[in-house]
Amino acid sequence: MWTRSGASGPERLGALVCVPRTPLCESCPVADHCRWLASWPKRHQAEKCLGTLLDDCLIHQKGSLLRL
Repeated sequence: MWTRSGASGPERLGALVCVPRTPLCESCPVADHCRWLASWPKRHQAEKCLGTLLDDCLIHQKGSLLRL
């Protein structure tokens, strides 16, 4: 579904809630169905993993977007 601004709901969720360094998982309306949380039971492990990938230049961050 598209909003008047042209952005879909999942895009807005990703831009506002699922941000790379400080995701707001506790306020996410779909956290119970999140694959990221399911694959990383401990949030600090996920943050450490992202930090390592960024430090090693294996992923790149531009704003809140992560790219390989």
